[in-house]
Amino acid sequence: MIIAEYSETNLEEITDLFHRTVHAIDPSIYSEKQKEAWAPKPPDYLAWDQRLRCVKTYMACDNGNIVGFMSIGSPGYIDYFFVDPDYQGKGIGKILYYHIERFAQDRYTKKLIVEASKVARPFFERMGFILISENQVIVNGQTLTNYTMKKER
Repeated sequence: MIIAEYSETNLEEITDLFHRTVHAIDPSIYSEKQKEAWAPKPPDYLAWDQRLRCVKTYMACDNGNIVGFMSIGSPGYIDYFFVDPDYQGKGIGKILYYHIERFAQDRYTKKLIVEASKVARPFFERMGFILISENQVIVNGQTLTNYTMKKER
């Protein structure tokens, strides 16, 4: 497993991984309508390019394929965290998280914040984050639940 910094040449692969991951979520967690609102078809590559230019993104690569990514903005806000459905449960999220945590520590960031999805919340709890609030967010006309969480050193 190699951790690499995102570059524009990875835009389509990252965006497609995001889209594939969201649409693989069990419909008992987020409905098909909620997933389509979160990750509309077809993916908007231009919007993703603009988003990824505003954060520091690291990718987990296995045999030349991107299998996960995590982004951090300032100050210590974890913005994106997605692992390919075929690679979930194999420790890739931890590898990415520890890389992001070291990146934040190197910049003397004492607090990390995330707005975790229902799927990601247990992961962040295992990483030592505590729940601050449950949020109802309107995305493309659909209400999605996420959780503001933080970790302080």
